[in-house]
Amino acid sequence: MWYVGDRGVCAGLTLLCGGLLSLAPRKPSSRAVRAAWIALIVVGVANGLALNLQPANLLNGNLSLYYLGAKYPAPYGDTYRLIQAGTDRPQIGIRDLDHPAALLRETAAQRRAYYIDLLRAARVPFDPLAPLDSLARRAIESGAVADEARRILEKGLPAHRVAEFRHDARVAVARANRTPLTYDFGYNGSPFYGLIRRADPSLYAPYGPLAAGLNTAWQLLGVALLAWLGGAALGLALDERLAAAALLVGSWDFTGFALPGLMFTELWVPIAIAAWAMRRRRAVAAGVAIAFAGLLKLFPFVLLLPALVAAARSLRPSGREALTPATRRWALTLVAACALATPVLGLLAVLSGRSWWDFVHKIVVQF
Repeated sequence: MWYVGDRGVCAGLTLLCGGLLSLAPRKPSSRAVRAAWIALIVVGVANGLALNLQPANLLNGNLSLYYLGAKYPAPYGDTYRLIQAGTDRPQIGIRDLDHPAALLRETAAQRRAYYIDLLRAARVPFDPLAPLDSLARRAIESGAVADEARRILEKGLPAHRVAEFRHDARVAVARANRTPLTYDFGYNGSPFYGLIRRADPSLYAPYGPLAAGLNTAWQLLGVALLAWLGGAALGLALDERLAAAALLVGSWDFTGFALPGLMFTELWVPIAIAAWAMRRRRAVAAGVAIAFAGLLKLFPFVLLLPALVAAARSLRPSGREALTPATRRWALTLVAACALATPVLGLLAVLSGRSWWDFVHKIVVQF
């Protein structure tokens, strides 16, 4: 059985792409070369689908965390407590997201103390000297664990969303591949990602294959858009754009991480739009695209550097003479457009119920 983790085909495709690229300087564009690139794209897509559409991989941990995190706004540190409660499981052996290096109540002594405290709070008769497995069984059979789960869900979610969350959490936990879902480092999408993800129609349906299928189609569309827009920004010929797409779909980074669920299209297409707009001196479009991408992941703001340098030079007499009026106007407009778009888009995310403070806390805790 193929599974996500088998990188042999990806290695072979990358090797073939490298070989074809090495022939490019000596062999001009031809129908044969173009057909070879298209064939590599088809094989790369087929390999990605063959791996990721298998039942064991379809609803994977990455997709589940991004789906649940975008659908149900909750503080970062509460993510796994809610998932554990949603599946009526005790609050043990999950990643402690407030201290990510550790698991919550990992040792036998910590688990014994947890069950004893839980049973005492529920006023359930028990033998405090009983073995750990007996205490765990008593806590589950008496309903103490279920009562704790109900309290956690009532506190962390609106009442009308609890039943829906229970369904989605159970599906996500049951379909986690290789490692438990709650061993990962949680949902780390920004508040703005949660806002734009609401355009995903599968977010309003019970979690299942529909979400995975739409995600796969969306990420593959992103490859085409990135290759085309990025190629236009860099002035690439058609064969070179096909080569970029083949390298993407053939790589393990895309097949094993982006295609199964990590954000790819949402991030890289706006970056490609920004590069395309900068190439054509469309300052407002470039500034808004940089703000869009930067609110998803901070590093796209580095695209502002050329405009910032030009704007700074324009403030000095010597630099003003070296720059044309059009360049000064372009730089200042781009910086202003990004500076205005960033707080506006960020405010929309805040108004949608996503906390930027929690996002900052999440990043600090993870690092």
